[in-house]
Amino acid sequence: MKKLFISETADLLGQEFIMQLLQLTDSIQSYELASSDKVSFVVHNQLVDIGLNQGNNVDFILLAADDFLKEVLRAKKSEVVLVISKQNTSFDIINELFESSDLNISIIDLELLPPLNPSSLMTSKTKKVRSIQRMIRPPASSVKCLSEEYFSWLTKFSSEIVQIKKENDLYFFCLFHPSLKILVLKRNVSLSSDDAEVLNIVGGLLAARDQREARFEFREISNRQYLLTILYDFRPALPWSFYLISQAIIHYIVMYLFSEHLKWIFISKKGTGYENSSNRC
Repeated sequence: MKKLFISETADLLGQEFIMQLLQLTDSIQSYELASSDKVSFVVHNQLVDIGLNQGNNVDFILLAADDFLKEVLRAKKSEVVLVISKQNTSFDIINELFESSDLNISIIDLELLPPLNPSSLMTSKTKKVRSIQRMIRPPASSVKCLSEEYFSWLTKFSSEIVQIKKENDLYFFCLFHPSLKILVLKRNVSLSSDDAEVLNIVGGLLAARDQREARFEFREISNRQYLLTILYDFRPALPWSFYLISQAIIHYIVMYLFSEHLKWIFISKKGTGYENSSNRC
């Protein structure tokens, strides 16, 4: 095969970077994949500078790998070639994810292939934010339930300084008073599923007017071990330099504390029969 099988989440690496990956796979003459049942996934630790990539690079790669794996299974492919350096910090978790499927997995060491050219990576002129956190998924908890747990927890954690008001598919983040809406999220019904709860960012004082693809997502990884919380392509209304020392830090701290909250739920429920309870979340 002469092209890389890529799902939409791979745009986290940037279109220019993807073009390099396409050229790279084209140059693998000795590893050319003739069978249509085979697809390849190339792992590299390099992200395009889009403004702010907040989170561990391993988690960005894990997200892309999970999206890729779901597309592969949906397309009923049978074999995957994983192109990755065995020295890559994401190797163990990505390999574990792929091995959890029934696919035939083979690995090509990226160190043996021609290097990518970092100088050709372009930076975005528009400052955007992508933030990702990997969390322990409490047993038998649905993604929908965990998203609702987040909204409930945030109100309690902030002592109702931040209040979450829900109206149908809309979530209003209100500061001190319901009239002061700092963020407005709308559930994306078409993108949400059993393993993903997707909310588009559609307004609020802290969001720039033109959000386009901005969204906040709760995602269960295919092997069901982790929950990812992902902020995609968010454009802040605050001046960029001020955003970096205020809202960006607050978001990171809040998501870290929510991760600790889920860890406590995991520890408290593990081994209690919660998995089989009719009252579980």
